[in-house]
Amino acid sequence: SATSSASRSWQAAQRDAGPAVSSIKEEGQSGRRGLLALLLFAFSSQRQGCRAEETPWRQLSPEEQSEVTKMADVALNAKNAAEEEVAWTRMLERYAGLPQVQVIVISNRGNSRARQGKLQEALEDYNRAIELSPAAADPHLNRGAVYEALGRLEEALVDYDIVLRNDPQDPAAWNNRGNALLGLKRFAPARDSFQKALSLSGSQTFAFAAVNLALTQYELGEDDEALRGLKSLLARYAEAFPDARAAYALIL
Repeated sequence: SATSSASRSWQAAQRDAGPAVSSIKEEGQSGRRGLLALLLFAFSSQRQGCRAEETPWRQLSPEEQSEVTKMADVALNAKNAAEEEVAWTRMLERYAGLPQVQVIVISNRGNSRARQGKLQEALEDYNRAIELSPAAADPHLNRGAVYEALGRLEEALVDYDIVLRNDPQDPAAWNNRGNALLGLKRFAPARDSFQKALSLSGSQTFAFAAVNLALTQYELGEDDEALRGLKSLLARYAEAFPDARAAYALIL
């Protein structure tokens, strides 16, 4: 399928407006910008929605901050998703009693597991992150992408709607919502979701939302609009975007 849903490292402090990677593909460094900054941000005593029965959040010492930052850097620079998972797990074991570290690290371990195809294990991590911080957007977004991969589209849709209730300007959530609706054959609302994603980010920074939109327009019989959008993408990306070429061939 040419459609693609986004996942991302948890970057609530400085969220990237551009596209994240597909939930089961290797994630590039651009999808991880801001994570170390967020780890430092989370060392404050703010609870960020942590449930009352959890271990109280406390401010980390400068030594702990330094160690966590170094351990996160090891994970982010791992050679592959399997090594990254191991690095996040080490962090969880080292800081199991500190929810402000655990909640971020466990969500990112879920990403590394999803990219290895360990979808059930990834779900367990996202579920735990959401238990620790129910208001956090990225674990919901990432869990929704895994639900899509498992064919659980209605559950994915619920997660994306939670993200959008908290941040209606999130283009990744709008794209993913459209993708779930497309899978459910709800073509008109899917088209609207993709168009919203593109209105927030533009096709230059969120190109696969434009491909998803074209496929939806094709399903709705809007062939001219679909072809026009794909031609524009191909003019910019040419050989770099095989999904657009595949969609263009399908519509022709």
